[in-house]
Amino acid sequence: MEQASLHGSYEGRLRIGWCYLDPSYPPDQRCVNDEDTVRGWAILYALDHELGDGNTASSVLSRNEDKLDEAERQEAEALAESEWIGRQPPISKFPRRFGF
Repeated sequence: MEQASLHGSYEGRLRIGWCYLDPSYPPDQRCVNDEDTVRGWAILYALDHELGDGNTASSVLSRNEDKLDEAERQEAEALAESEWIGRQPPISKFPRRFGF
């Protein structure tokens, strides 16, 4: 998942963000990280910001908005701006043919 996210995979980045926001969500126990709601929010916020089409990231954010207070949300959005928005390679919903 992490390698896919680093290579611009939409699905990989979505799963990483969701795992940080709520590691208990996937019943198949794919999330091996500790909960970090600010980091998870930042990753999902960046996806929503870059794609901006009412995507899954937006839905996950709206369902989990009670996990962060306003100060944490602002911290997450600043983190998204500095680390995730505009990251290269650009986000793609189409995985590379080779390499993951």
